[in-house]
Amino acid sequence: MTMSGLDKMSPVLNTIVLNFRTPDLSLMAVEGALREMEGIEGGVTLVDNDSGDGSFEAMTAEAKARGWLDSGRLAIVESGRNGGFGAGNNYGIRRGAPDGRRADLVYLLNSDAIPSKARSAL
Repeated sequence: MTMSGLDKMSPVLNTIVLNFRTPDLSLMAVEGALREMEGIEGGVTLVDNDSGDGSFEAMTAEAKARGWLDSGRLAIVESGRNGGFGAGNNYGIRRGAPDGRRADLVYLLNSDAIPSKARSAL
């Protein structure tokens, strides 16, 4: 691929939101990320870090109700174990973007942070 071909390609961004027993906060973070990533290639991976309290099911149901899962820009996954903050985020990074592409850029978004005007970096 030539450099001119690379110049025309947009980088793929995957925003990782790690949930541990804070489904409401995590969904607010996801909502903000999806809103601010409009027009940016990529999506959001919401990782439930083995909450064991019904968070995964609640977040999946709410995301379905809002139509987010239909967009292909959100994946909700279970880590299967709680290895801490680093392991949970690494799990999401290894999964790739929601549409299966490997991300060129990764943004780790805490579940208690609501993004706004994130586009200026890209």
